[in-house]
Amino acid sequence: MQHEVEVGRIRGNLDRELTALSLIGMALFPFITNPVTREVFGLKMDDALFERLIDHLVGLFAHNAAAVKML
Repeated sequence: MQHEVEVGRIRGNLDRELTALSLIGMALFPFITNPVTREVFGLKMDDALFERLIDHLVGLFAHNAAAVKML
């Protein structure tokens, strides 16, 4: 994360420990809750959903952590 701050991709005022914890949580939560999301939302964690999830999470993080706000 320090490197990403230094090259200007993410904001320097982010709490690095909490940012790392948030990234880990965003990455693991869908798998930990898979039985519930499958039952409640009817989502099957297949390759297509996995790719959608990756794109979604990268977009959420990049938009909110970006050094320059995206529109």
